[in-house]
Amino acid sequence: MDRRRNYKIDLLKTLAMFMVIVEHMLIYTNLKENSVNNSNIYWALRCMCKMNVNLFIICSAVLLRNREFKFCRFIKIILYTVIISILSILCYLVIGDESIGKKDIIKSFFPVLSNSFWFITCYLGLYLLYPIINKFIDGFKGV
Repeated sequence: MDRRRNYKIDLLKTLAMFMVIVEHMLIYTNLKENSVNNSNIYWALRCMCKMNVNLFIICSAVLLRNREFKFCRFIKIILYTVIISILSILCYLVIGDESIGKKDIIKSFFPVLSNSFWFITCYLGLYLLYPIINKFIDGFKGV
């Protein structure tokens, strides 16, 4: 297995992370309302940043291509996600956010099943499927 660092993939991941930040900034600020005259720029940025998920999926597929499947890694990702989810909900409870209900607390213990962190849920699906996808791709090598 070749474990050398692929800087092109690192650059794509960095670009995708930047796009995530820009897209969230555009969505969760009042930038749209404040940029009536610049709405074309706003929508052009939003459209360009929509590629972030596709870039992450492509990078994940390339990086997973030559790795062996490890169920332990799958469980680790789930555990990290559960920990982050519970810590997040605890922070909201500590600051006194009254919009947090019992349903939100229960969902925080099952973030992957409740799709609270949708990207992690998608990544885990890809992680489970990649051995099958790799065998499918390997079948085309002789063609």
